[in-house]
Amino acid sequence: EWAGKIGIQNPDINNPEQNRAVGSAYEQFLLNRYGGNVGRSLAAYNWGMGNLNKYGLEAAPAETQNYLKNILG
Repeated sequence: EWAGKIGIQNPDINNPEQNRAVGSAYEQFLLNRYGGNVGRSLAAYNWGMGNLNKYGLEAAPAETQNYLKNILG
């Protein structure tokens, strides 16, 4: 879905440039959605927007908490 939104007609999961482009576009969407809050946008990227919106950042599983720690330091 995101590949088409940024103009990639035939997405190839093995193409690192396409993967970076799609991942970056999605993260930018999440940053906008969460008002520039990097932690929340990254949690949504890892855990999913639905989970984050339903349960809140405090309820994020250990995997997501570790993901945030690794990225944010």
